[in-house]
Amino acid sequence: MYLVGDAKLWWRKKNVEIEDGSCIINTWEILKHELKKNTVFNARKALLECKHTRSVREYCQAFSALMLNISDMSAVNRLFFFMERLKPWARTELNRCWVNNLNKAIIAAVSLSDYNAEPQRPLQRVNPSRTNGGKKPGGQAPNQS
Repeated sequence: MYLVGDAKLWWRKKNVEIEDGSCIINTWEILKHELKKNTVFNARKALLECKHTRSVREYCQAFSALMLNISDMSAVNRLFFFMERLKPWARTELNRCWVNNLNKAIIAAVSLSDYNAEPQRPLQRVNPSRTNGGKKPGGQAPNQS
């Protein structure tokens, strides 16, 4: 069996528990059950870190993927976590739509125009030396009235 990342760390920890006698994994069913428990824990941990930082669509996809691994969360909590981690402007728009479940919230969120998806270009300052030093065309300084 080839494991990487978190799965490899989890298996090493389980091996120590098996050697100590505090855990017994001797069937495929028990292994699947133990793996599922670990997956749910990692998904809940990732849920705390998941928030709307880029586009609304990307946030909805990431949140939905995490929810596939968390089956024991109530519908109210799912909606709460989804709404809480949105950017304020998006949360305000969804509150105006009176969404009352996660599916409606995701559909409404994806349909929002994502004003913050593209990074803003910084304003370019005009260099006075390139614009004739602030003088009128012809070399005269502007009137200071």
